[in-house]
Amino acid sequence: MKNHNKYKIFFLALLVVGFIMPGCEKDEELSDTPDQLFRPISFAAAVNGVDINFSWVPIANAKYILEISKDSLLFTNELQQIEILDSIEYRWENLVSRTQYSARIKAVSKDGSVKDSGYRMLTFKTGVENIFFAVSTESVGLDYVKIEWNKEKIADKIVVSDQDSTVLQTVMLTSDHIETGELLLENLEVGTKYIFQVFNGEILRGTTSVRTYALNYTVELDYTSNAGWKELGTYYLLANSGAFTRIRNDGTSGHVIADAFKFTKGDYEIIVDNLDEGVSLVGSWTASSFNPTHFGDNYFHDGNGGKGEKSITYTPVLPESGAWTVSIFSYSSATLANNAPVDIYAGDI
Repeated sequence: MKNHNKYKIFFLALLVVGFIMPGCEKDEELSDTPDQLFRPISFAAAVNGVDINFSWVPIANAKYILEISKDSLLFTNELQQIEILDSIEYRWENLVSRTQYSARIKAVSKDGSVKDSGYRMLTFKTGVENIFFAVSTESVGLDYVKIEWNKEKIADKIVVSDQDSTVLQTVMLTSDHIETGELLLENLEVGTKYIFQVFNGEILRGTTSVRTYALNYTVELDYTSNAGWKELGTYYLLANSGAFTRIRNDGTSGHVIADAFKFTKGDYEIIVDNLDEGVSLVGSWTASSFNPTHFGDNYFHDGNGGKGEKSITYTPVLPESGAWTVSIFSYSSATLANNAPVDIYAGDI
């Protein structure tokens, strides 16, 4: 019995020692000696396309060596190094898109008697880069597109493809293109979608797609809501070439109204009212001013009859060709059509 109690006392003593002296498993991320800096902790890389924001927790009296390579923790492929003095973050820009990289950082003491820390390492993959700017409506025509990109980014060629990704042409950029960051592509097909890719060598730096304007459009107009000017969209219209808009009553479910059209482009605003020159009628339309919401003296309506037999064409006098925003004026009512076809024609080319 006495021996048994001795064993119990010895076991309890071991437990007490265990609580008093916790385990000291070696952590390879920490300094092995008191005269060596700790590795920077919370080293992180935030990927933003091909630009990377590195950050870490500061270490007193230390500067840092940050290295990056195009591999996975090997640090042998295109190794780059930078010294960072008084910051705990760094932005590395213009890496190759969709590529695996490694990064590592170490602390270097400002006190020469203290050894450098070991490296803290991580890997990341860059995202998809796009150095193209959005294509504006003014940069697109019937048979041309002007594309623009960040001229601070290195590029040497533009590849043009159709909507099925079949390559149509490759344009090697001249010094003028590179200096301005823009390229005008002409003799394209009317109303056709194109895909443009910008490269530096074999490295893809951006993709954008654009559809050239078509000669003819038809939009469906809903008169049942939003009285006043109703915007129909932006279209390329040619000056002095017979551009027009046309209201038809084909297949409509209620009364069709023909009042005024407005064409705007920059500082230009051209309004063609239903009684102005350049307006031609097909079929029997009734002039009315019964509804007070109208532009000018009156408006026309189709009497909700003769469907498919009536149309009104508005031919504006445009001072220049380009992208014009087209709007139509009308009152709104539940008795009006919600599906009136409006044709928009660019003109004769």
